[in-house]
Amino acid sequence: KLMQADGDVCIPSYHGRWGHPILLRADHFAQILAYQGDNGLRGAIEAANINKRIVEVEDAGIRADIQRDLSYQKLIPNHDAAKMRLTCQFGIAKERVFYDGYVHQLLSLMEELGSLSKACTHMGISLNKGRAIIATIEQQIEHPVLETQQGGKHGGYSHLTTEMKTLLTDYDRFCAEAETYLQQLFQKYFLHTTDK
Repeated sequence: KLMQADGDVCIPSYHGRWGHPILLRADHFAQILAYQGDNGLRGAIEAANINKRIVEVEDAGIRADIQRDLSYQKLIPNHDAAKMRLTCQFGIAKERVFYDGYVHQLLSLMEELGSLSKACTHMGISLNKGRAIIATIEQQIEHPVLETQQGGKHGGYSHLTTEMKTLLTDYDRFCAEAETYLQQLFQKYFLHTTDK
Protein backbone atom coordinates (compact mmCIF):
# COMPACT_ATOMS: atom_id res chain seq x y z
CA LYS A 1 0.00 0.00 0.00
CA LEU A 2 2.83 2.40 0.79
CA MET A 3 4.53 1.70 -2.54
CA GLN A 4 1.27 2.29 -4.40
CA ALA A 5 0.41 5.49 -2.54
CA ASP A 6 0.92 8.81 -4.26
CA GLY A 7 3.06 10.89 -1.93
CA ASP A 8 6.60 12.10 -1.28
CA VAL A 9 6.41 10.78 2.28
CA CYS A 10 3.93 7.97 2.97
CA ILE A 11 3.14 7.10 6.60
CA PRO A 12 1.19 3.96 7.49
CA SER A 13 -1.74 4.30 9.88
CA TYR A 14 -3.56 1.56 11.80
CA HIS A 15 -7.04 2.60 12.95
CA GLY A 16 -6.06 6.25 12.80
CA ARG A 17 -2.74 5.84 14.61
CA TRP A 18 0.51 6.32 12.73
CA GLY A 19 3.36 3.85 12.66
CA HIS A 20 6.39 2.58 10.73
CA PRO A 21 8.01 2.07 8.29
CA ILE A 22 7.77 5.44 6.60
CA LEU A 23 8.28 5.49 2.85
CA LEU A 24 10.37 8.42 1.64
CA ARG A 25 10.90 9.02 -2.07
CA ALA A 26 14.59 8.89 -3.05
CA ASP A 27 14.66 12.37 -4.60
CA HIS A 28 14.20 13.84 -1.08
CA PHE A 29 17.10 12.00 0.57
CA ALA A 30 19.54 14.91 0.15
CA GLN A 31 17.14 17.37 1.82
CA ILE A 32 16.55 15.00 4.74
CA LEU A 33 20.25 14.25 5.26
CA ALA A 34 21.09 17.98 5.19
CA TYR A 35 18.84 18.65 8.21
CA GLN A 36 20.79 19.82 11.28
CA GLY A 37 17.92 20.28 13.76
CA ASP A 38 17.01 18.36 16.91
CA ASN A 39 13.62 16.96 15.87
CA GLY A 40 14.75 13.88 13.96
CA LEU A 41 13.01 12.69 10.81
CA ARG A 42 9.80 14.59 11.64
CA GLY A 43 11.76 17.84 11.88
CA ALA A 44 13.65 17.09 8.66
CA ILE A 45 10.40 16.44 6.77
CA GLU A 46 8.84 19.65 8.10
CA ALA A 47 11.97 21.72 7.38
CA ALA A 48 12.07 20.43 3.80
CA ASN A 49 8.34 21.19 3.44
CA ILE A 50 7.66 17.72 2.03
CA ASN A 51 4.02 16.70 1.71
CA LYS A 52 3.00 13.71 3.82
CA ARG A 53 0.42 11.14 2.77
CA ILE A 54 -1.27 9.00 5.43
CA VAL A 55 -2.01 5.44 4.25
CA GLU A 56 -4.52 3.35 6.25
CA VAL A 57 -3.38 -0.29 6.58
CA GLU A 58 -4.71 -3.36 8.42
CA ASP A 59 -1.46 -4.26 10.17
CA ALA A 60 -1.14 -3.68 13.92
CA GLY A 61 2.60 -4.33 13.58
CA ILE A 62 3.22 -0.81 12.33
CA ARG A 63 2.54 0.41 15.88
CA ALA A 64 5.05 -1.92 17.60
CA ASP A 65 8.41 -0.50 18.67
CA ILE A 66 11.01 -3.27 19.00
CA GLN A 67 13.63 -0.83 20.30
CA ARG A 68 11.63 0.54 23.25
CA ASP A 69 9.25 -2.15 24.46
CA LEU A 70 8.07 -5.71 23.97
CA SER A 71 4.69 -4.86 22.39
CA TYR A 72 5.74 -6.64 19.20
CA GLN A 73 5.82 -9.99 21.05
CA LYS A 74 2.01 -9.94 21.35
CA LEU A 75 1.83 -9.85 17.54
CA ILE A 76 4.07 -12.86 16.90
CA PRO A 77 1.46 -15.61 17.47
CA ASN A 78 -0.81 -14.05 14.84
CA HIS A 79 1.92 -13.15 12.38
CA ASP A 80 1.25 -15.93 9.89
CA ALA A 81 -0.87 -14.31 7.17
CA ALA A 82 -2.48 -17.68 6.41
CA LYS A 83 -4.08 -17.74 9.87
CA MET A 84 -7.48 -16.31 10.54
CA ARG A 85 -7.15 -13.09 12.51
CA LEU A 86 -9.36 -10.45 14.03
CA THR A 87 -9.65 -6.98 12.55
CA CYS A 88 -11.89 -4.40 14.11
CA GLN A 89 -12.65 -0.71 13.87
CA PHE A 90 -14.51 1.33 16.42
CA GLY A 91 -17.04 4.05 15.72
CA ILE A 92 -18.90 6.37 18.05
CA ALA A 93 -22.49 7.18 17.12
CA LYS A 94 -25.59 9.04 18.22
CA GLU A 95 -28.13 9.45 15.42
CA ARG A 96 -25.29 8.39 13.10
CA VAL A 97 -21.62 7.42 13.31
CA PHE A 98 -19.67 10.65 13.72
CA TYR A 99 -16.28 9.44 14.95
CA ASP A 100 -14.13 6.51 13.81
CA GLY A 101 -10.55 5.74 12.87
CA TYR A 102 -10.78 7.78 9.67
CA VAL A 103 -12.09 10.87 11.48
CA HIS A 104 -9.54 10.33 14.25
CA GLN A 105 -6.77 10.37 11.68
CA LEU A 106 -8.05 13.59 10.10
CA LEU A 107 -8.29 15.39 13.45
CA SER A 108 -4.87 14.13 14.60
CA LEU A 109 -3.34 15.48 11.40
CA MET A 110 -5.17 18.76 11.74
CA GLU A 111 -3.95 19.23 15.30
CA GLU A 112 -0.37 18.47 14.25
CA LEU A 113 -0.42 20.73 11.18
CA GLY A 114 -2.61 23.51 12.58
CA SER A 115 -4.70 23.49 9.42
CA LEU A 116 -7.78 21.58 8.27
CA SER A 117 -6.83 22.29 4.66
CA LYS A 118 -3.37 20.72 5.05
CA ALA A 119 -4.82 17.73 6.89
CA CYS A 120 -7.28 17.13 4.05
CA THR A 121 -4.47 17.35 1.49
CA HIS A 122 -2.44 14.74 3.39
CA MET A 123 -5.42 12.41 3.47
CA GLY A 124 -6.26 12.94 -0.19
CA ILE A 125 -9.73 14.38 0.44
CA SER A 126 -11.29 17.71 -0.49
CA LEU A 127 -11.56 20.57 1.97
CA ASN A 128 -15.35 20.44 1.52
CA LYS A 129 -15.37 16.81 2.68
CA GLY A 130 -13.21 17.74 5.67
CA ARG A 131 -15.60 20.55 6.60
CA ALA A 132 -18.57 18.18 6.25
CA ILE A 133 -16.90 15.74 8.68
CA ILE A 134 -16.36 18.58 11.19
CA ALA A 135 -19.97 19.75 10.78
CA THR A 136 -21.27 16.21 11.42
CA ILE A 137 -19.25 15.91 14.64
CA GLU A 138 -20.45 19.30 15.87
CA GLN A 139 -24.05 18.40 15.09
CA GLN A 140 -23.79 15.14 17.03
CA ILE A 141 -21.85 16.31 20.12
CA GLU A 142 -23.21 19.88 20.21
CA HIS A 143 -19.76 21.34 20.86
CA PRO A 144 -17.38 23.16 18.53
CA VAL A 145 -14.56 21.00 17.15
CA LEU A 146 -12.10 23.72 16.14
CA GLU A 147 -10.68 26.96 17.43
CA THR A 148 -9.66 29.01 14.41
CA GLN A 149 -8.00 32.30 13.67
CA GLN A 150 -8.11 33.87 10.23
CA GLY A 151 -4.95 35.24 8.58
CA GLY A 152 -3.49 38.31 10.26
CA LYS A 153 0.10 39.17 11.12
CA HIS A 154 1.07 35.66 12.23
CA GLY A 155 -1.12 33.76 9.77
CA GLY A 156 -4.24 31.73 10.44
CA TYR A 157 -4.49 28.46 12.32
CA SER A 158 -6.94 25.79 13.40
CA HIS A 159 -6.63 23.76 16.60
CA LEU A 160 -8.90 21.33 18.35
CA THR A 161 -11.01 22.56 21.26
CA THR A 162 -10.30 21.15 24.72
CA GLU A 163 -13.30 18.79 24.41
CA MET A 164 -12.01 17.39 21.12
CA LYS A 165 -8.47 16.92 22.43
CA THR A 166 -9.98 14.89 25.26
CA LEU A 167 -12.01 12.83 22.78
CA LEU A 168 -8.87 12.23 20.69
CA THR A 169 -6.93 10.96 23.72
CA ASP A 170 -9.82 8.88 25.06
CA TYR A 171 -10.41 7.26 21.66
CA ASP A 172 -6.74 6.23 21.48
CA ARG A 173 -6.88 4.72 24.96
CA PHE A 174 -10.20 2.99 24.36
CA CYS A 175 -9.02 1.43 21.08
CA ALA A 176 -5.82 0.10 22.66
CA GLU A 177 -7.69 -1.43 25.60
CA ALA A 178 -10.56 -2.78 23.47
CA GLU A 179 -8.22 -4.35 20.93
CA THR A 180 -6.30 -6.16 23.69
CA TYR A 181 -9.54 -7.54 25.15
CA LEU A 182 -11.04 -8.48 21.77
CA GLN A 183 -7.86 -10.28 20.68
CA GLN A 184 -8.10 -12.41 23.83
CA LEU A 185 -11.78 -13.09 23.14
CA PHE A 186 -10.99 -13.97 19.53
CA GLN A 187 -8.33 -16.46 20.62
CA LYS A 188 -10.76 -18.03 23.09
CA TYR A 189 -13.41 -18.68 20.43
CA PHE A 190 -11.51 -19.06 17.16
CA LEU A 191 -7.82 -19.82 17.59
CA HIS A 192 -8.34 -23.52 18.32
CA THR A 193 -10.33 -23.87 15.07
CA THR A 194 -7.77 -22.09 12.91
CA ASP A 195 -4.83 -24.17 14.13
CA LYS A 196 -6.36 -27.57 13.24
